[in-house]
Amino acid sequence: FPQLLVCISLLCALTGALTLVASHTSPDRRFEQFTSQLFQKEMTGSTLNMHYTIADPKAFGISEYEPVLPIYHSYQPEDSKEHCSDLLHRLDRIGPDRLSPENAYTYRLLHRSLENDLALADFPYYNEPLSPSSGMQSQLPVLLAEYTFRTKRDVTDYLALLDQIDDYFASLLLYEQEKAAAGFFMPACSSEKVRKQCDTIVTTEELAQGTHFLQTTFEDRLSELQKQGLFTPEETASLIKTNDHGGAARLCRPVRRAALTGDFHQCRFHCIRNNYQYCFGQKQQCPQWAPERARPAAGRKDLLSPSAVFRDRFLPFRKRTGADAACAISERAIRNPQSGCPVPFPAHTAF
Repeated sequence: FPQLLVCISLLCALTGALTLVASHTSPDRRFEQFTSQLFQKEMTGSTLNMHYTIADPKAFGISEYEPVLPIYHSYQPEDSKEHCSDLLHRLDRIGPDRLSPENAYTYRLLHRSLENDLALADFPYYNEPLSPSSGMQSQLPVLLAEYTFRTKRDVTDYLALLDQIDDYFASLLLYEQEKAAAGFFMPACSSEKVRKQCDTIVTTEELAQGTHFLQTTFEDRLSELQKQGLFTPEETASLIKTNDHGGAARLCRPVRRAALTGDFHQCRFHCIRNNYQYCFGQKQQCPQWAPERARPAAGRKDLLSPSAVFRDRFLPFRKRTGADAACAISERAIRNPQSGCPVPFPAHTAF
């Protein structure tokens, strides 16, 4: 009888262990782990996005992270496409048929989103981060001004993000250089609007007087934390000084640089064609902008050929979507010299 009890106990323990292992390796469990890891990676890739998405990162398994702004690199489009393909491959190995109804619905939404991202990866220069209507030159200061302070970590993260603004806008200008080299730079009217926005949203006069909204809103948010006892008056004064001299002031230079000043202003459109640049719609030599400086990284020479852009970008899009009218409008806008970026299309192109 004692031996029988031992056998029954071992059998129960073995059954429980197998059930536990099965629950951890079930399709639902694997899918939830996959989506959790994907969410954590997306959030830690941009502290600004994470702060506006979740109030408590620890509640989502994010305990250690570095405050970062998303910096663009020349090889990013290829990396994004490869990463998206890898995610789809991993997702396909799970399969929606064995998931719960709720997870199956999430699976379909995620799969469709990744498929769209993968298709969009063939058109890396259709985005406009410096758009006159909602570009980062105007959006970033507003996002920083509305950055909620809940903890001490929020304040240190905020100041760390300010320190990265130079690199962030430099990466956006790199993207615009590559975009112009591919023949997709913004029209002259849009460029002028961006320049005016950059001249007005952050001014050295307001920063010097301490009246800029990034300074006043920082003080207001910090005073609330002081009332809660998170900071002493001395610590608050020190942080305000850091923001005035090393924080908000840093935003002035890169935002004004985004106005296409300096080399970018002197050769605003620099669409490469026969070693000339199209500056303000006029063809003239720009010695300070050698064509080599605007070339994308190795392995992407096709982007320098407008005819290749037309063949590899417009035609597949037109064939896949049937959007002849929309493409024709886009082609006219790009070909128009007044757009600031005239692009030579093949002679057989119908307009």
